[in-house]
Amino acid sequence: MAAHLDIIIAMESFPTDRCPAEVMAALGTLGLAEVERCCLIKLSFHATYILEFGGQSRALRTRAILQLVGSELGDKPLFRLDRPISALSIEKATILAKEAGIRVPDVIASGMVSSWGEIRNVPFVVYEFIETETVEDVVCAPAGELHRIIDGIRESLAARPLTRIDTEPIQRFNDVFEFIAYFSSLARDVNDMDLVLALHKIAQDFSDIEPKEPVLIHQDLNDGNTLCSKDPGGSSDSWQLDALIDWEGAVVADPRLVWDTDEPWSTLRLLCLVVRDRWLTIMASRGGVAAASIPRCSMVEIVEDYDQHFQQLLASGYVGSLTPLNELVGNRR
Repeated sequence: MAAHLDIIIAMESFPTDRCPAEVMAALGTLGLAEVERCCLIKLSFHATYILEFGGQSRALRTRAILQLVGSELGDKPLFRLDRPISALSIEKATILAKEAGIRVPDVIASGMVSSWGEIRNVPFVVYEFIETETVEDVVCAPAGELHRIIDGIRESLAARPLTRIDTEPIQRFNDVFEFIAYFSSLARDVNDMDLVLALHKIAQDFSDIEPKEPVLIHQDLNDGNTLCSKDPGGSSDSWQLDALIDWEGAVVADPRLVWDTDEPWSTLRLLCLVVRDRWLTIMASRGGVAAASIPRCSMVEIVEDYDQHFQQLLASGYVGSLTPLNELVGNRR
């Protein structure tokens, strides 16, 4: 497998206790003191470091979070290959989220690291450090409070239409038909006509559904990204949002494409996951220019649930049959 398709392995070459010179330079121009300590705290599709500053700084910051963007393509159902994850897309998403009234970490600095470990041209974002009681996989808000907070986030984002707002370079679909057309083009790229027909079929189910204006969508609203703490001004079991993090998968679209669990929305998401997995597998198998056209990603993790998605799609009735993936992979022309 090409190195850029196994980005998590490649990121294991990242230094664990040093800060890139480009990041240090960007922080220095802001009057921040020298980074005294840099420690890698998480490695997944991206690398996350905690920075600690020594001495005095005009900004009076003692800590910050550094994110090095490893994967340009995430594992969420809504994506555009022509709008890869970047520092600019993340920063734009945080700006739009703030305008919608969502508490997000301030972006202190962003830019590009020319080379880090084995990877070249690594986007970076430095965020404010959020004081919170949330500890991923250890401490989170009680289920009822978490659901209430997440519902509030969705309502705030849905109340901020972006029809005539410049959202570049965030991935965007102005309506469900543009979304379906895009995934149909991916299926055609790999001669997967069974899926082209399935997408045409499901598009007909949306003909009588009233459209909604596109809004900013966070595709990973979970207890690890929804940083919360007990509300000091509320009851003993009341929690509040400290900040919503991880905007890498942000997309502008009809919110039902991500959040609606009814049909035909649920099956459309499933169909597009199958398109994504088959497109990635076939293009990677072709090698050369085809494989090089795939954005930097962790392909194994992205397609790991393909068999489950495949069986669920067959059970949905939207496809009568589906050419086995190994047959499409064998057809490399």
